[in-house]
Amino acid sequence: MMILYNFAEALSCILYFIFSVFALETFFSRSLKYKFVYVLFAALLYFPLTYSPISILPNLAGSFLSMAILYVLSLLCYNGKWIYKFLVILLYNIFDILIGNIFFYIGTLSTGKNFSELSIPGSITRIYILLLIYLTEFMILFAIHRKRKSSAVLSFESYTIISLFLLCSFLVVLINYYILFYLSHGDDTLEILGLVSTCVMLIIIFVTLFLFHRLQLKNRQLQEYELLCLTVEQQEKQLRYMEENEQRIRELRHDMKNYFLSYESLLKAGKVNEVIEDLEKMISVRMHAENFDFCQNRLVNAMLLQKNMLCREKEIVFSVRVALANTFHDVEMIVVLSNIIDNAIEAEEKLPKEIRRVFVEIIPRPNAISMLIENTISVSVLENNPELHTTKPCSESHGIGLKSVKRLLEKRNGLIDIFEENGKFCVHIYFPVL
Repeated sequence: MMILYNFAEALSCILYFIFSVFALETFFSRSLKYKFVYVLFAALLYFPLTYSPISILPNLAGSFLSMAILYVLSLLCYNGKWIYKFLVILLYNIFDILIGNIFFYIGTLSTGKNFSELSIPGSITRIYILLLIYLTEFMILFAIHRKRKSSAVLSFESYTIISLFLLCSFLVVLINYYILFYLSHGDDTLEILGLVSTCVMLIIIFVTLFLFHRLQLKNRQLQEYELLCLTVEQQEKQLRYMEENEQRIRELRHDMKNYFLSYESLLKAGKVNEVIEDLEKMISVRMHAENFDFCQNRLVNAMLLQKNMLCREKEIVFSVRVALANTFHDVEMIVVLSNIIDNAIEAEEKLPKEIRRVFVEIIPRPNAISMLIENTISVSVLENNPELHTTKPCSESHGIGLKSVKRLLEKRNGLIDIFEENGKFCVHIYFPVL
C-alpha cells in the first residue's frame, strides 16, 4: 500500500507543476525563447522540493523555493510584465490552498478524521481528496482558459462536451469516495478496488477526450482544406476574368486600328463632320467603360468586377456600395463575400428578368467589416426551406458554400444573420478583422 500512497503523492506533485504551467499558458503568450527543455529542467528542480519523502526542506521553505522556480520559468518562457507573472503564480498557489482546504474540511466531516491525519500521506482518503482537488482545479482552469482564449479552435458544442466529460470525471470520483467510506466498512480489498475502478474510469474519460480532440483537429483540417479549395476556385475565376479582359483588349486594339484607318481615309477626303459624329457615338456608346472601379481595394474590386460581368451575362442588375481602403487585404473575407454573392446570383437566375437584382454593401466597422448581400425573391425562402438545404439534384457537389461560410465565420468569431424583408433575401455578415 505504501507504494500506492507514494505514487499518489508523486503524481500530485507533478500535477501541481503542470497546472501551474497551464495557468501561465492561460494568461500569457509564449515568447520566442520558449523551449521545452526549460520546462523539463524546472520540473526536475521542482519535484524534489515538493515531494515530501525526499524533500530536505521544511514545507514552507520548499513551497517558496518552488514558487521561485516557476517565476524564473515564467520570465524565461512567457511574454508579459514581471509583476503580472508574479501575481498569477501567487494567486494560483492561494487558489490551490483554498481548494485543498475546502476538500480536506469536507473529508474531516465525512470520515471523522482530523485535518492532521488527512494531511499525512498514508490513506486512501487522502488519495481521493487529491483527485477531487485536481479535477476541480482542472475544470476551473479549463473554463478560464476557454474564456480568455475565445478565438481558440473549440466551438461552443465542443466546449460543452468537454465540460460534461470533466463533470462526469468529478462525479465518478465523488461517488466512489462516498462508497468507500459508507459501504466498504474499512475493508482494504474494497478500498483498493474502488480506487482502481476510479482510476480506470478517469483513464477512459480522458482517453475519450483525447480522441475527441483528435477528431476536432481532423475536422478542422478538412474545413481548412475545403476553404483552400474555395480560395483556389476564386483565383481560377479571377484568372478566367483576366483572360477574358485580355481578349477584349486585343479586340479593342484591332477595332481601334480599323477605326483609325477609316478616320484617316475620311479626313483625307475632307469628311470632318462624319469623323466627329462617329467619335461622339464611340465616346457615348462604344467606349462606355465596362470595367469601372467599384472601390479602391484591388482584391475586392477584381472580385466585384467578375461578379458584375457574370450578372450582365445573366441579365441581373448588380448594385454595389463599398467603402473599403486599399490597404485592407483579407482573402478569407473575399471568399466569404464571393460565396454569398454566387448564391444570390444563382437564386436570381430562377426569377423573371425584369425583377432580377443583387445588391452588395461593404462598410468598415471598428475591428470588423460589415457586409450586406440582398437579392430579390418572389416567395419566402426561409418559410419553405428554413435550413437552407440545397435544392440542386446533385447535393454532394453543391450547397457547401453556406456551410463553409459559417465554418469560417465560426473560426474567426464572426456573425451571420439571414433574414427576409420587403421581398428580399438578406445575408448580413459581421466579419472580424485580423
